[in-house]
Amino acid sequence: MQVHERLINLLFQTLLSHVRKGRFLIDGTERNIEIFRTERLGNTLRVMFYLNDYHGHVTYAALLDNQGEILVDGPTNFYKEHTGFMYVFDIPITVEGGGA
Repeated sequence: MQVHERLINLLFQTLLSHVRKGRFLIDGTERNIEIFRTERLGNTLRVMFYLNDYHGHVTYAALLDNQGEILVDGPTNFYKEHTGFMYVFDIPITVEGGGA
């Protein structure tokens, strides 16, 4: 069975229509941060967050949908300085059983 580019485009569009914000745990405080930018790199959706307004130890990151439900999450471990910092979620869309 052949998966066509149209289906992959629809998957990306649908995913983008539901992704709303990021949630980060910075120095023990939950922070909701708006999406800075999204882009498609081949079969990967990249969702970027600019963590400019906060600094401290970042121990958790999550990507939330338009209802506040978690789509992707996990622990992190880095220290965010006073200068800007870009956090990126890369979400691959893998086609099995036929290519686009």
